[in-house]
Amino acid sequence: MGKAPKDEIRKELEQWSPFLSKLKQADRDAGFTVPKHYFHNLQVDVLQQVREEAAAQPRPTSAPKRSWYGLLQPRLGLAVGVVLILLAAWFVFRQDPGADLVADLQTLTDEEVHAYIRENLDEFDEAMLAEYALVTNRSDWSFLSDEALDPEAVDELYEELIDELDLSTLEELL
Repeated sequence: MGKAPKDEIRKELEQWSPFLSKLKQADRDAGFTVPKHYFHNLQVDVLQQVREEAAAQPRPTSAPKRSWYGLLQPRLGLAVGVVLILLAAWFVFRQDPGADLVADLQTLTDEEVHAYIRENLDEFDEAMLAEYALVTNRSDWSFLSDEALDPEAVDELYEELIDELDLSTLEELL
């Protein structure tokens, strides 16, 4: 029973592929033989090849030093040129807001300044008014007299000043 199916398979294989059927008949060891003592020297040969490859690889060197010639590239020169043009344009076209303010303040008359101070007296402190007096070299404060001011506004101002005084300030004044 064991030989009959094998013979049939072998005959069918010879029919379909005569080359495959002849492989088994050929010497089995012919394709897979190695020379005698091949594996005895294999380790030594592999280690020798590894050492040769390691010695043949170039050693890493330090990065080449950059010279100042690299700074003369067109893209860097163009970037510096654009920045310089923008800075020059900014200096030429910028407006000094202080110059306009000074020019506007110089056009005000003394009467306009006095009227503004009278209307907004509660927003000024003594230091601001003293600074104004020093800047204008003014010793005449008649425009702040009680007749020039609204009596109710003066009373409110006095009441605010009295409310802000504390005991230690009163002792200092006395």
